[in-house]
Amino acid sequence: MVKYCNYGSLIKLPETKAGKLPRILGVNSKSYSILVNESLLIMDFLTTSGHKPQFEEDGKKLIVNAPAKINIFLLITPRRPDGFHGVETLMTKISWYDQIIIEKTNKNDIELICAGDCWAPDDDTNLVYRAAELLREQGKLRHGVKLTLVKNIPAGTGLGSASSDCASTFLGINRMFELGMSDSEMQDYCSQLGSDIAFFIGEPSSICGGRGEIIIRNIDISGFKTLLAIPDVKVSTKEAYKNFVFDKTRYETLRKRIIPEISEKFLDLRPSMCANMLENVCFMIEPQLKHLKECIEQKTGFEMMVTGSGSAMFSLPGKKAVFDNEIITNVFEHCKCKGVIVNNNKW
Repeated sequence: MVKYCNYGSLIKLPETKAGKLPRILGVNSKSYSILVNESLLIMDFLTTSGHKPQFEEDGKKLIVNAPAKINIFLLITPRRPDGFHGVETLMTKISWYDQIIIEKTNKNDIELICAGDCWAPDDDTNLVYRAAELLREQGKLRHGVKLTLVKNIPAGTGLGSASSDCASTFLGINRMFELGMSDSEMQDYCSQLGSDIAFFIGEPSSICGGRGEIIIRNIDISGFKTLLAIPDVKVSTKEAYKNFVFDKTRYETLRKRIIPEISEKFLDLRPSMCANMLENVCFMIEPQLKHLKECIEQKTGFEMMVTGSGSAMFSLPGKKAVFDNEIITNVFEHCKCKGVIVNNNKW
């Protein structure tokens, strides 16, 4: 067996022929280093994640690719009577994926297995399990099912991976068991389990409101490439909103700037569209994130912004859209941070 080392965690991979690298689900790494004497495969600081189809079939297994998202803008409204803040946000899916592998079984129950580079709960609190459980409770799922979550996207980064995993489970079960559910029906189920899950059922980019569960309208965004910074720290969404203080002047200023920019159905992304009212809260909770942002901006020339409730950041669209992999790799190694180059997702 070959061991795979990802920042301290060792995961066993199958033996491969001499000179061949084992396949790591979800990530195409452009640069690897092999320490032959120690039999370790070490992922470098920069990887590239390319586009995947939504569904793949492997024998009797259905593989559903669950994309991450970024928030092009995230405006927060005052706290509502139900205790939640309202949001106004433009979310777009990107080409970095978890995977849900779905198999029929004869056990008449739900089996969940968690694998991959990143941690996820392997019990009934996992949104993948809860999605299947809800369909069973509603009389939709009448067969046994085995769900394997290949977790490539770290939680606590604001990339929406758990929500995407949940939505992808609804989509995959609907397809494998031919349940005939409409997108609208699945989105209703999604809204019972979380705030932004429904978004991942539909189009690649949408303006959302409410707690994030209301899709106001879909947007066509021209193709783009962006650089993600994945820090080694996490930010709790609950903690971020708990510490958020509504600033009416800032909200109105940002909204006045952004709304005219998104009036058309088809958009070319511009820095003037980008804002995140939770960013300063993230920096307050984890001050090292601000230092990391400044480090990357200073050394790459890219302007970076936190996505969602953090901790991940992405490069804003602009004229300097050429990514020099060697330079960026050196920067991220210096800043002690993982970088992932992604494109907009096509579905």
